[in-house]
Amino acid sequence: MSDTEYTEGICEDGAAILRDGQPMTVEEILDALRDREQLQAEVERLTDTNKRFGEIIHNQVVANQAAWIQWQRGQGAEAAMVWIHNGLAGPGLIPDESEPWSDDPQAYYDANQADPLPVCPCGRPSNQLWMGYGACCHEHMKEIQQKEQANE
Repeated sequence: MSDTEYTEGICEDGAAILRDGQPMTVEEILDALRDREQLQAEVERLTDTNKRFGEIIHNQVVANQAAWIQWQRGQGAEAAMVWIHNGLAGPGLIPDESEPWSDDPQAYYDANQADPLPVCPCGRPSNQLWMGYGACCHEHMKEIQQKEQANE
């Protein structure tokens, strides 16, 4: 937000609009109004985008909940997976078999989440974090910790 303060005042030739106590020219006033309109349009666009993202996340969670309900009601994991499949296939998000880690669900998740952890020294995606170091398993995390303690 801007700390600019707009007020009205009286100058030599009559009423004036002041920005931080200083008179503004007509062109400066028009520029400020145009800037405000552009900023309002941008805020509206971002608000709409945020709303849409919220709806997408909500719908994904509800689909996962529906799948869980279907599974819990005895219709099996295969029937429940239809919900998951439809949520991915519709927008074209089924992972390609040639993608890295497509044969390892945990590694695929770790590598493709929105904010992945640093890669494990072995080269695998990490699912553990300690002191800025990532590890793919408890064994590798212990090795990292032992090396760090030896360096102290």
